[in-house]
Order: sequence, then structure tokens, then C-alpha cells
Amino acid sequence: MIRFLIALLALLFLPSALCAFQNYDIDDGLSQSVVFDIVQDQQGFIWISTQAGLNRFDGNEFTVFTASDETNSLANNYIYPLAIDNESTLFIGTRNSGVNQLALHNYQFSEPLLKERRITSLLVAQQQVYIGTYDGSLFRYDKRAEQLETLITGLKKPIYALSKIADILWIGTHGAGLLHYDLINNQQINSVFSGFAEPVDIHASIFAIKQSADGSIWLASQGGGLYKIALSTQTMTQWLTSNDDNSGLSSNEIRDIEFDSQGRVWLATRGGGINVYDPIDASFTVLAHDPFDKYSLAHDRVYSIYRDSSDIMWFGTAHGISKLDPASLQFSKLKKPTPLSSNDAWALFEDSKQRIWYGSWGGGIDILDQQLNRLERITTESSPYSISSNAIKAIAEDRNGDIWIGSWQQGIDVLHTDGSISHFRADEGEHGLTENSIYALLVDEKNNVWVGTNGGGLFCFDRQRGKFISFAQPVANTQLVIPTARVTSLHKTSQAELWIGTDGDGAYHYNAATDTLTNYRKGDLALSDNTVRAFLKIDQQMWLATSNGLNIIDMSNQQVHQLNVAQGLPNQVVYALLKDNEDRVWLSTNNGLAKIDPVTMSIKNYKARHGLQGNEFNAGAYLKTRDGRLMFGGTQGVSVINPADLEVNTIGGQLALTSLQFDDEDVVNQGVSRLGSLYQIEKSRSVTIPAGIKRVHFQVSYLHYSEPQTNQYSYQLAGFEQQWRKATGSFLSVDYTNLPAGKYQLKVNASSESGANALTPLLLNITVLAPWWQTSEFYLLAAMLILAMVWLFTVLWTRRIRKQKYYLEQIVSERTDEIAEQKMLIEQQADALSDSLENKVRFFTHASHELRTPLSLLIAPLQKLIADERNTEKREQLNLVLRNSRRLENLVDKLLTLTRYDERHEEIIKVVSLSAIAREVAGQFAVLGEKPIDFKVDIEEAVFIESTREGVITILTNLLSNAFKYTQQGQVSLIVSASGELAYIEVTDTGKGIADAEKDKVFDTFYRVSSHANVEGSGVGLAIVKRLVDKYKGNIVLASRLGEGTNFKLAFKTAQFAEQVPVDSTSLKSKVSHDKASVLIIEDNDELRHYLKTELQHRYQVLLAEDGQIGLQIALSQVPDLIITDLMMPKVDGFTVLDSLHNSPVTCHIPVIILTAKGDYETRVSSLQQHALDVITKPFDREELFLKVENWIHWVNLYSQQQTMDAPDHIETKQPVVVDPRDKQLLEKLELYVAEHYQQQGFSMVNCAKELALSERQLQRKLKVLLNITPSEYLRNYRLSKAAELLRQGRQISLVIDDVGFSSRSYFSKFFKAKYGMTAKEYQCHYI
Repeated sequence: MIRFLIALLALLFLPSALCAFQNYDIDDGLSQSVVFDIVQDQQGFIWISTQAGLNRFDGNEFTVFTASDETNSLANNYIYPLAIDNESTLFIGTRNSGVNQLALHNYQFSEPLLKERRITSLLVAQQQVYIGTYDGSLFRYDKRAEQLETLITGLKKPIYALSKIADILWIGTHGAGLLHYDLINNQQINSVFSGFAEPVDIHASIFAIKQSADGSIWLASQGGGLYKIALSTQTMTQWLTSNDDNSGLSSNEIRDIEFDSQGRVWLATRGGGINVYDPIDASFTVLAHDPFDKYSLAHDRVYSIYRDSSDIMWFGTAHGISKLDPASLQFSKLKKPTPLSSNDAWALFEDSKQRIWYGSWGGGIDILDQQLNRLERITTESSPYSISSNAIKAIAEDRNGDIWIGSWQQGIDVLHTDGSISHFRADEGEHGLTENSIYALLVDEKNNVWVGTNGGGLFCFDRQRGKFISFAQPVANTQLVIPTARVTSLHKTSQAELWIGTDGDGAYHYNAATDTLTNYRKGDLALSDNTVRAFLKIDQQMWLATSNGLNIIDMSNQQVHQLNVAQGLPNQVVYALLKDNEDRVWLSTNNGLAKIDPVTMSIKNYKARHGLQGNEFNAGAYLKTRDGRLMFGGTQGVSVINPADLEVNTIGGQLALTSLQFDDEDVVNQGVSRLGSLYQIEKSRSVTIPAGIKRVHFQVSYLHYSEPQTNQYSYQLAGFEQQWRKATGSFLSVDYTNLPAGKYQLKVNASSESGANALTPLLLNITVLAPWWQTSEFYLLAAMLILAMVWLFTVLWTRRIRKQKYYLEQIVSERTDEIAEQKMLIEQQADALSDSLENKVRFFTHASHELRTPLSLLIAPLQKLIADERNTEKREQLNLVLRNSRRLENLVDKLLTLTRYDERHEEIIKVVSLSAIAREVAGQFAVLGEKPIDFKVDIEEAVFIESTREGVITILTNLLSNAFKYTQQGQVSLIVSASGELAYIEVTDTGKGIADAEKDKVFDTFYRVSSHANVEGSGVGLAIVKRLVDKYKGNIVLASRLGEGTNFKLAFKTAQFAEQVPVDSTSLKSKVSHDKASVLIIEDNDELRHYLKTELQHRYQVLLAEDGQIGLQIALSQVPDLIITDLMMPKVDGFTVLDSLHNSPVTCHIPVIILTAKGDYETRVSSLQQHALDVITKPFDREELFLKVENWIHWVNLYSQQQTMDAPDHIETKQPVVVDPRDKQLLEKLELYVAEHYQQQGFSMVNCAKELALSERQLQRKLKVLLNITPSEYLRNYRLSKAAELLRQGRQISLVIDDVGFSSRSYFSKFFKAKYGMTAKEYQCHYI
């Protein structure tokens, strides 16, 4: 009893910290409340020894191991010490049944060591286990040799502590003091402290020996306090209980020692709670049990301390386990009785002396210093000051140093610096205050005190008048009127700006400089609630705390942004707003605190479990001190935060498989327990699911114990699902039903709420077995049966064939003689044919030239007949004639091509880009979509050969045309590559293929493969390819298998690229002017687009657009002279571009050339119908394209030099040309607008452009093309023509100049003479 009183007194006088413990007891599944020891295994599970069994904890549930009659069980339920080695063997010291061993790889218990002994201490050191017993014996167990050796016996005092330091075993006993055993010489020694300057006097009961990171040895004694032994300096320090300051312990009975990551020393005491020693300031902090705080230590009698792999501290107490994240120590809690008088906080204020004034409900006022120690208490009964009420709602200090105190129902008290006190109460005196219930106090820059009340509205104590002014009704010379009776908060953002929060009427913003009042409320300016309790200004934003979330007003545009629970706030009721020194905003609510980053608007929430006073906070109780600390008051005291010191636990933990079930049955491997099976499955990372299993259940726990219930999981069953799924909780539970046979991988990742990611993901390879009728063995047996049947059929069929063979041999013999005779005849005819073949080829080629003219005369009338014919049957017959005419025309073209290369006429061989040409040709075939063919293209960049562009196009076109023609479905590929000095073209298809016997003949003229007879063709294409390849000194290799496809591989020598010289201007029949014409190229192929720019930029200003949408924008803004566009483009296609250009009055005059890979008849006709002036098919002839561009540019220049057919009178007319009606309408509208405004001085064509909805450049380009003049010339000529008309009427010249809008007489005279060849005076005299 005396010992308990001493410990209690020590707790009262030592500084204590109120931390956020999480406690577990028998109600949570713990087998018994008294916890002696705690360890963590390699998987991350926490093991706990109690008086009633062994417990394993995974953050969600306890698994209990107890003694039973089974062989695989504990020998005794009373467990004291625990130890674990690096081979996952858990050593368990029992009370009367020796040392039990549990192998965690299979969860099998071994035969106990030292049966019938009471084990009090265990130490694992590599392959040795040291065992201390209650009767004072010390043993050493060699794990490899499985031999037990006695080191010390006969002490008759329990050994409670063992620690191996260097080669010395330190032994702590209960009654025999501290002993040392030399492990080298295997003897007990007494020379460890022989060199110390002072005698070492250590208490006889030592319960813990730990060595810190600096090498110091710490001893925990039961009765002698704490010892620190520094062997390097041969000194010893002892700490005992102290009632004076924080330099002593709360109890001299210490049971265990642990160190945290910051070097602090944690002490488990017997009745004094937990003591934390900070070596930096040599101070102790006490963490004790509070029966009124569920987040306090479970019990003040603490037996053990353990620091897990994530730096979480675990405490074994007499009432279960307490767990603490040291990060929660960053939150301080102020409670009664020290330093607060009441826990219900209502007001917080820091005065000019940096004292903290704390006002509460029923406790009056506590004045605290900077260390948060109470200096003074002021109540209704205190002296020398006494206040009117102990229910304090608001505190403020005026510029005189007087403290204003607003109470709940007793008005205002003012504590003056001279020691006197004033009282302001309703109905007492003529001071003007009509309400005693005070909500808020604010002192402004003029030392006036603003008062918000509960019932009387807003008041202000005017120093000059010495009385309160009410703003509930209109006041002279101000617009400030607050009609609501309840004013909850007041806030000044500047000398002129005052914010008033109300209960029920929103917020008011009063600007004294402009005398304006703005009311923000729900429904009008979109507040989420009309009760406003706090304000905070950040830059141009005003933050408002309301009863329905946070409202942020952007003062630049009056927009309101709302944050509520859905956006991450812990509760919709917001009481306070404070900004810390790192510009983050803190909110207090009815469910904890929230921290918001104003830049990212990310939200971090804090609850009582993090170390707060509680989850519920109060309005008006918040403060930011001058040193940057934040204070929030609630119903359980005050939470003090130093944001600069906040840290989070980011040390990760392990993921563990804690349950696996097939159809709701636990998976248990043969000869292993359920937990052992889970361990083996997790370590092997594989599990096999038998056929027929319908449901598979996995449970995975993230063994990070800071806040298990908020752990976040992400998982995916690869091979079954593509997306990652997410879950939150103390464990992950996953179910899959009816998984198909196959292989899968379960991937699980996890992180804690503080961002501590799992050290490694959990990966589990899953094999789902197929039923027997889907196995490979079944398929093999079925195949063997089928083969046997085939063999039997073959034997029977062979017998029949042999009989037929005999008869056929006789027939063959007779026919052989006949064939020999026919062979001789055929050979003679072949010789004759070979002589005439060359003559026939020459005849066909010359005939093909003559056939083109009648074919043209045949096709054109056919087209007209088809267009005019209305009879369906006749149209079908005419279409048949037209198709066959086209086919004949195509055959004639091939004959002409063959003739061209037969005649060997000279062509200019030069270096060409094989890559660019191949890409053009491939683009032409890529638009074919009639067959389900996958066309794959792989073209290496910058491959050059010596050839002609037309020749390479012919080769590629013929090869690809054949590949597509003879492939009904499958794949066609084109590969262009270079290796060494050779360039390769490879065309492959999966079509019909060519027989081996016909491979050597396919390059012959007019030869058709027999298997291709039903496919339309002429037999000329490959002959042309062969002759071109020979001409360019290349070679061609054919590989084909009938029915599988064909491969052509061509090889040419590579060449070095030389920059092409631009086309000579003489070949283009024009000269480049200094003012280049502009050409817009709309092409989605980057290489072709930049190639055209390179070729054209020497003569023209080239504009580029990668799609139709951008092309239209450029055309409207730049109004080019010519447009070259593709048809098939993303976003906007070529036909839409043509239609938009034609329908716009800005661009309707621009000629357009179509450059497309779709060269079919319908495409060409549709393009021309859409007002394209020309269509060129890719791959194009370079000279043809550039000559057409030059001709159309030349046409534009001619067009711009001619006047429209109905040109205005003031424009000098030339030979008229027909223009687009839109252009005519534009000119008429322009003339009408100029006629109405030309008399105004300062009127310009900028006004005209706006009227016509054109830009200045668009108007300039349009007039240049239509009238060959600038907008300024147009306006000047119009004014001059009007001036001439007035002069002919005899009007005075000076008046005429003003009437037509000229501001300068000299300017008018200069241009009038230039236009009419005479002065204005001469002109008037000539016509009058």
C-alpha cells in the first residue's frame, strides 16, 4: 500500500503526456489479460505470452494456442518469456513445463526442453539459446547439435534478464543482483566493473538488460530504478523517483526497457505506467492509465515493451495489450486537473505577454505559460480578480492591455492593467449593451471592441462615446446593419474590411472604405449553410466554416466552392479555421481535425486515435500562438499541435496470407496444420485448386499495426481480370467463383493510411486443374483410338489399291508408246512456236497502242448512256460492257508497260528514297477494305537505292496487287529494310500459293498459274517486275507453298542520298516573284507533308496542317492561293474540307488539288463534284504535281488581275470574268457599307472587315484576288470617285474634301491627280 501511494504521488508531480493508445483485451479475443512478453516473427505476426496460452495477432484477430491432450500443442498455458530465432522457430518459456518450441514453417510443436522447469528468461544468440530458470539455473542449448549444457546452477534466485554483450553474458536475477558469465572461458567473472572510479552499487533485482545504439548498457531494476552503464567511460548513472521536476521516474520498479528510432528510452514500470526518457533534454515523460480516457494506457502495471519492425510500440500490461504509434506523441493534450480546470473548452486567447488564456464551461479561466503550465486561475470566487461567470465564451485584449471577457449569460468583464475590473451587463447602467449572452469579441485598429451576442445581434464599444452601439437597426452615416440576433464570429481582414458570421443568416462582409455591405447566404450567393462560425483569408479567397461544410469564396469573381464529407472532410460541422506556418489550413469539426493543402486541396484527417483530446470540438475555442503552435478546444480538453514537427510512420510491413478456403473449407496440407499450410503456400507462392471447386476464398492481412482498420489494399487476379481492385480494412477478403481451368497469379499490394507501403507485394501463382475429360491424358487416349481406326482403314484400303495397280500397269504400258510418239510431235511444234513468240509479243504491244483510242471512244459514250438510261435491265447490261471495257483498258496498259521495258528506252537512273516510295504505295493499299485482310507494314527509315521512282512504284504496285488479289483472308505484309550494302523489299501473303513446278515460269510473259485460273489477271505483272529488277541490277527470290502463301524477296545495292536540286524555273514556265504565292498543304502523313514542303518552299510560301480541322483554321486565317489536301484524314476528312471551303465567302475562290491514295473512279468524280479543280492519285509523279501547282498559281494571278463582271464604278474595269456568286455578294455588301460610312473621317477598312465578319488579312487577301487592289486602295478609290462626282456638280473643292472623308488636302490632291491625270481644279474646269 505504501509503495502504491509513492507511485501515485510521483505520477501527480511528473509531467505526463496523453497519447493515443489502442488497447486489446479478452473482449477482443486475447486469451488472458496479463501479458508477460511480446515478439514479432519474420512474417510480421505479433506473438503474445499470457497466463492462459500463447496468442498470435495479425491486426484483425487473435489466434490462441493452448495446452491440450494432443501431441501438437503447448505443454503448459502459463507462459512467461518468448524468443524467436532467424530460422522461424519460436521458443516459449512456460511456468512448469520447460521450453516449448514452435516451428513456424509448419506450426508443429517439438518436445519441450527442461521439462518440469519454470522458465523465466530466454535469449537467442545465433545457434545458441540461453535459458534462465526460476530456481537460478542457467542453461545453453545448441540448436544444431541439439545438446543442452548447464552453465550456472545453485543461485536459488530467479534469472529474469539475459543479454549477450561481446563475449560476456549479462545475467539479471531477482535477489542475487547482476552477474556476468565469460562465454569464452565458460566461467562466471566479477571483473567487468573493476576499472570504474567509483564502486558500482546495483540493486539486487534486475529484470531487464538492454544495450543501446551508442553501446551503453541499461538495467531495469525492481526497486532500484534505472541504471545506465557506459563501459567506454567506466561510469554509471542511476535514476530514481522524484517529486520535484521531470528528471525522475514515476516508479522505481522497472520491468522492461526498449529504444525507439529517435533514441528515446521506454521503460515499463510496475504501477507507474510507462516512462519515456529523452536523452536530449534528460527528461522523463509519463504515459499512464486514465479511467476516463479509452485511448490511454490499458493499465499502469506494465510487464514488457516491444518495438516492432514498423516502429510501433507494444506494451504488455496487467489488463491486456496497449499499442502506440510514437507519431501520436506529436499531439499534446491539455486536460483537467492539470493544467485545466475544466475539459469543456470554449475560448482560447494569447495576450501580449504570450500567456494563454483558456476559457471553459464551468471552470472559469486558466492562464498558462508558454510551456502550458498553469500560472493562475480566475473564477467567480478568485482573488484579486473575480469574474461574473465561470462559463466563458470569448476573450480579447485591447490596445491598452485590458482583457475583455465575454461570458455565456453574465455580459462582459474587463480586467484592467491597474488591477481594477469593469462589468457590462444588460439593464445595468447606460453603456448600451442590451444582451448578456456573448458569442465573440474583436478589437479593431481604433481600439474599438466589436461584440457578437446570442440574442442582441452586433455591438461595437465606441471609445469616443464610451458606450456600445447596436447595429441591429440602421445607424447614421453607415450602411452596416445586421438584422439577425445571433452573431457567432467576427473577423478583420484589413482596416476597412469586417466579416460577421451569424447563426441562421449567413455571413456579412462590410467594407468601411466604400460603406458597402454584402450578405452571403444559402440560396443567394450559394453558401451551403446559413450558420457561419469562423473565417480565414488566403490571398483572394475567403474561407468560411459553416454547419454544413467548408465554403471558399473567390473574391475576384464571387464564386463559391464547397467542401463537405463527400470531398473528404471528417464531418459536415466545421467550427474553426487556422493556417499554419506552412500555409496549410486546419479545421476542427464534430469528428476530429482536418488538414487541407490550399494548392492541391488534398485533405488529411486526424481523430482521437491519433492523439487528439477527442473527436468532438467546440466553436470559438481555437488559437494560433506566436510560435506557430495550433490549439483546438473540445469537449475533452485542448489539442496542441506543432505542425512543423508532424511526422508520419512510413516504415512498411509485410503482407501475409491468413486464410485460404475451397468451397468454405480450410485448405490443410497433408501432415501440416492449417496455419502451417498457409505458411508453406505463401513461401512457395503457389497453390493448386482441384477440379470441381466452385468458390475460392483468400484472406490477406497487411501486418502494419499503426491503424489496421484503415489499411488500403489493391489486388488483381492476373489472367482473369485486367483492372486492379481496391479495398480498405484490417484485412483483405477476396472470393472468386467458377474459375476456368488455367494458370493465374494473385497480386496484392497494401499501404497504411500514413503512406507506409508494403515491403513486397504478395504474389500467389494459382493453378486451376481441369476435369478429367479436359486433361491431356484423355486427349492422348482419344488420339490413339483415332489413329488405330485410321490404321485399320489404311490396311484395308491398301489391299484394294494393290489389286487396281496390277490392272493399271498394263494400261500404262500401252499408253506409254502412244505418248512417246505424241512427244516428238509436240517438240517439233514447240520449236516452231518459240520462233514466232517474239513476233507475237511485238504484235501485241504495237496493237495495244492502237487499242487505246477506240477504247477511250467506247468508255466515254458508255458512261453517258449509263447516266441517261432509266431502264434497270439495260443499265445492268451497259455496266457489264463498261466493266469489261475497263478490264480491257487495264490489260492494254500492262501491255504498254511491258513494251516500254522491252524496248529498253533510256531512263535516268538516280538515287531515290525506297522508304518514302514504299510508304506512299503502302498508303494506297491501306485504304482497301473489301476483304478481311490484315495489312502489316514495316519500313525502315532512310533506305536509298539507284533506280527510278516510277520503276520502284511499278514493282511495289504489282507485287502488292498480286498479294491482295490472291489472298481472300489472312495477312499481307510489306517489309523494307537494309543490311550492310544491300536493301531488301519483302512482300508476303497467306494466299493460295504457287506450286513448286510453276515457280520458274511465273516471271514469263502471259503465264498464269494453274491454281489462279479463276482469278482475274493477265500474266504480265511479274514479268514487268522481273525486267525492272534486272534493269536496276537487283535480284528476286520467290518462296511459296501451295495453300499457305507466297513470299517475294528483292535485293538491291544501297546508295548514299544526295540532296535533290530544286526544279529549274524554266521547266515551270514562270518566274519567282519577291512576293511568293502561298500554298496550304493538308496531309496527315508527316513524312509526305514535309517532303512536299521541301520541294515547294523554294518557289512558294508553304503552310502546313496535319488534319482537316487545322487546315480549315489556317485557310480561314491566311487565305492561301492554292490548297493541296488529302481525303482520308482524322477529325475532318477531305470532302468536309472541300465543302467548308466552297461555302465560306472567305475561301470559296481558292483552287484545291486533291492528292489521295484512293484513285478509283467514284472518288475522283466525287472530288470534282465537291469543287476540287484537280485530283492526283498517290503515288504521284513529281513533275506532274509541280507543273499542275504552277499552272493553278498562274491562273490565280490572272484571275486577280481581272475585274468582276459587275465591278463598282470606282474600280477601273478590265476584261470581265465570271466569279462565284458568294464573291459577288461580298463585293456588293462591301460597297453598300462603304457608301454609308465613307464620309466619316477616321473610317477605315478595319471597320469593313468587322462588318463583313472577316479578319483584316482575310479581307486583304480577298480583295487582292477579286480586284487586285488592297483594302486601303479600295476605300481611297471610292472616295476619289465620289469626289469627282461632286466636282462635276460644281461643288467647292474644300467642301468636297471634307464630304468624302479626307482629312488632308495634300493627300487628296496627290492621289486625285494620280488617278485622273489632272488636279481637282483642272478636272472641275474640264467638266463644267
